[in-house]
Amino acid sequence: MSRVRRREFLQTAWPAAAVGFGLAGFTLGVISQETGIWQVATFASRWAMTVAFVPLAIARRGQFGRLRTATVAGVGFALAAGLTDVLGVASYSAGAEADALSIVLAASAVFPLVAVVLSLLILHERLVPNQYAGIAMVVLGLLMLGA
Repeated sequence: MSRVRRREFLQTAWPAAAVGFGLAGFTLGVISQETGIWQVATFASRWAMTVAFVPLAIARRGQFGRLRTATVAGVGFALAAGLTDVLGVASYSAGAEADALSIVLAASAVFPLVAVVLSLLILHERLVPNQYAGIAMVVLGLLMLGA
């Protein structure tokens, strides 16, 4: 992807991601509070994700041939991503069930910070100054939330 196309994509993708994750988090919280059973929210969200993925998988089925060339590390990371995603959703849903949705939703918004730190440590990515400032603001916000 060219630098210009990447910038254009990012300008439209991040608002959609922010709204999507926000709506998903709110919906999970409502399901957890309404049912009083966090496992229902976890199961419902994973089921909906699977159903939503099927049309995408069918439309992009030609690209699945690349899976045959996946490395053991790649498969391991994919399995770890699935496991940690379910653990994260389950923990979030349990917190929402405990009537702490506003706190759990705000705290869960810090998940990109974990990805950034791991990218720095494992992938040796470089950040620019405004990204460091963003990280500092996220950490400050989390500290304020806990106060």
